Amino acid sequence: MENSAKIIHDRFLIVTELDSSTLTSLKYYLVRSIGTNKYFALKTLTLSADDCSSKDENGGKQLIYTEHQILSMLSDVQGVSHEYGIVREDKVIKGKNYKIISLVLDPFTYYYEMPHKDGLGVFINMQHYILGKRTLPQQEALFLFRELCLIVQQLHNKNIIHRDLKLGNILYYKKQNKVILIHFCLSKALTSSDEELNDQKGSPVYMSPESLSGKPYCGKKSEIWSLGVILYTLLFGQFPFMDENPQDLFRKIKHVAFEPPNKPSVSTETINILKGIFKKDPKQRSKIRDILRDISKALDKLS
Repeated sequence: MENSAKIIHDRFLIVTELDSSTLTSLKYYLVRSIGTNKYFALKTLTLSADDCSSKDENGGKQLIYTEHQILSMLSDVQGVSHEYGIVREDKVIKGKNYKIISLVLDPFTYYYEMPHKDGLGVFINMQHYILGKRTLPQQEALFLFRELCLIVQQLHNKNIIHRDLKLGNILYYKKQNKVILIHFCLSKALTSSDEELNDQKGSPVYMSPESLSGKPYCGKKSEIWSLGVILYTLLFGQFPFMDENPQDLFRKIKHVAFEPPNKPSVSTETINILKGIFKKDPKQRSKIRDILRDISKALDKLS
């Protein structure tokens, strides 16, 4: 008999809580469908039943519904997490009425380290992987980076930008060189391929110079910069622009003080990929198709 305290939406058994959130109203769970061996991940929002939603609750609703909307547009895209709809229930907790809203997702979206015969556990979060490895061999880094670029290319072809490209939002299955991009709660569907953005989203060390300028900027070209930060970190085990003080960090990014470490094991061809990405003027920055071409050339020289 299942533990009723761990049952949610009358159909899922909570196995464990996963990643933490800065929002107290939002929780991540690995769950099993009751009576089956099927696993899912839930992004679960707990809301007061009255109409007076807090700032925290409103933030959670925006994240849940944004991710649901974006992922529903990406059902045919390989290399991203997939969603299976939103489920809702009313629940009384300690005498108070609440609304429980959950976005149902692929299980590997958040749970990637538990061995399981159905395949759970084969994916590892790239941030955890790099913390353990420090750096990757050049060939492995380029294979992984190529897979990520192919995923982002699919998004951009649909006029969708992720807006938080970083190691922590990438899952990696090393045996198959397979990459999964997750966490689409900050993403945006553009109205046109050249639509400009006016706000800042994402993690500071991955931000582009133009996103910090206070002027409208192209979201797709800004994401190319974030891809460069990821490749640099895979190769050198550190961010290209670092400072504990946020203002000093932003100053370094805006001035593009880019100088790769002297590492003989990283080829000139790979360094040139980074140089093509870290251009202050986004119009001069490499396009994804150029990056993919240059990755192939770099890999050919390594084979």
